[in-house]
Amino acid sequence: MTLPADMSPYVIVLVTFLGELFLYKVFSPLVMRKFQSYRVAKPGTQQRLHLYPASILVTVVENALSLYILLFRSDVSPHRYEPNSIVRKLGGIWLGRILAELVLSLQQQVFGMDLLIHHLVSLITGSQAVFVGLLPWHMNLGIMMELSNPFQSIRVALLELGQKTSQAYLINGVCFVVVFFLCRIATIPLYWYYTLPMVLSGKMFEFDWLSIVTALGTHTVFEIMSIYWFGKMVRSVLKLVHMHGAKKSHK
Repeated sequence: MTLPADMSPYVIVLVTFLGELFLYKVFSPLVMRKFQSYRVAKPGTQQRLHLYPASILVTVVENALSLYILLFRSDVSPHRYEPNSIVRKLGGIWLGRILAELVLSLQQQVFGMDLLIHHLVSLITGSQAVFVGLLPWHMNLGIMMELSNPFQSIRVALLELGQKTSQAYLINGVCFVVVFFLCRIATIPLYWYYTLPMVLSGKMFEFDWLSIVTALGTHTVFEIMSIYWFGKMVRSVLKLVHMHGAKKSHK
């Protein structure tokens, strides 16, 4: 496995990693101080809340680039397998963010087992995109599954701030479910429409082992976890909508 000559994605990994740590320490406290619930929260809760503005900002940049690649870059297609510079740079943002969030989340002890598995598997995807770069369309579609992440971060922040019954929490929850479906569930048939013929023809097994593991293994893990999470989210949103409807009927 020969590393691509372009070194800029490696620099982007480092810059994103350090940048998110900086945002966590400086930007997030400035944002969260605007909320009364944050100002009266315990120090431990405040530290956990610092995770979310930093993550949202970096993820929005990552998502915008991923969407741009999917919609406007004709050089990134399911039929072109060679490394692509812009996808490798996107992988650098992804890998730097995942590393930063692993460090911060383990420090704050806010990980469940499912999220820990997700982030560890994400390290494989990010490493493939940065250090190998083959199958760029497939890698970009995998990274684009994170389009729903800002809504997830807002959801958890609102929960920490005691806003579970607020209108903002309900609206964000509905947006979260819709975007999650579009980027994580609806893309599953699209991914396999282009990937399965490569597997059946044997073309997939001409690539290096890391690309094969990422395209077939880690992506499948993401899909299974996405289907599991989506089922939980639908049940939660339906329960929340029913609760708000019951409140209005009693007024």
